[in-house]
Amino acid sequence: MAKEAQQRRASIHDVASRAGVSAATVSKVLAGVTTVKPENAQRVFDAVELLGYRVDPLASDMRRAKRRIIGAIMPEFESEFFGQMVSELEGLAEQRGFTLVAASSRESEAREKEILARMHDWRVAGVVLAPVRNEHGPAAGFMKANGMTGVLIDRVLADDAFDTVSADSAAASADVARALVGKGHRHILVVGLGQQAAT
Repeated sequence: MAKEAQQRRASIHDVASRAGVSAATVSKVLAGVTTVKPENAQRVFDAVELLGYRVDPLASDMRRAKRRIIGAIMPEFESEFFGQMVSELEGLAEQRGFTLVAASSRESEAREKEILARMHDWRVAGVVLAPVRNEHGPAAGFMKANGMTGVLIDRVLADDAFDTVSADSAAASADVARALVGKGHRHILVVGLGQQAAT
């Protein structure tokens, strides 16, 4: 029983009890409110350090009715494209005070929808989705049905419910072909996505 008590996460009430102040005072100190007496603020900081207290972001978000988690679902993380995409999204999210939670659908629409449902349960602020197929897949449908905020990227065209970001593959391919022909190449092999992802 003593071992379980040691492993329990310290609460704001534990900090308040240790510091000899109210939970409201602890909350003010941690929020940076400067009207708290300096000696009380110091006792709070000492208690926080002693107990190893960390703010519970989910509880804090619920009290403020503000969610600070953004979900990202990519088809895979192995390629440089999607790996760099997640890295860039993470940096941008953190600059704005959000935490990015990323997962891979592993090119499975069923898994993609399941991950999205979990993110919906976590009450994420929004989702960046690179769908397995396109903007008409089950994941995008789930997002629409549940009123989720999101951006669809990569394998998508325009969508009436979400912002979309995609490459102009036709124009890019034409530019590459013209450049190769201009260099004298006459036999060009195209290696692209499978039929499922391309349709």
